[in-house]
Amino acid sequence: MATADRREQDRARRQQELLLAVKAVFVQAGFRRATVDAVARRAEVGKGAIYLYFENKEALLAELLLQALGELAAQLHAASDSCPVRR
Repeated sequence: MATADRREQDRARRQQELLLAVKAVFVQAGFRRATVDAVARRAEVGKGAIYLYFENKEALLAELLLQALGELAAQLHAASDSCPVRR
């Protein structure tokens, strides 16, 4: 595997780990009370590391919402594929 590919995979893995921490903090504290500092503590990284992946707290929420919508779309697609076609 090329170094660039490995770096990209590491970045994607770290981003997903951060999003797990974000989800936990948002569930516990709510979006308004959640802070990037709390996310960093939960993820066990420095606050600056969060900003390497996301611009701000709103970007964290936007990414969580996009992932949830993607999961919902996949579930709806799977459900529609399992239904017989009616015309």
